[in-house]
Amino acid sequence: MKSLVEHLHPDEWRKAITEAWRVSAKKLILCFVLKPREGEAEYNYREEGYYENFLSRDELIDFLKKLRDARKVREILSVGRHDLYVVEKID
Repeated sequence: MKSLVEHLHPDEWRKAITEAWRVSAKKLILCFVLKPREGEAEYNYREEGYYENFLSRDELIDFLKKLRDARKVREILSVGRHDLYVVEKID
């Protein structure tokens, strides 16, 4: 998922990741331009009808580790303008 989660309503990002995880075969790669940050999440609604959110890095990683059948969560920082989070499934 590239640059989607950070533009969802604050109540919806967990649902979107859970569904993407459910339909994934081996792993899920989340790509963020609005990079998750230390501390509290910041949710910013835009008049254009979408959000520009900065998720809490710790909250995101904790959520990913709790996904059903998650074996490993890797954080890859600063790949160009992006941060990647890779979740692998149990074989």
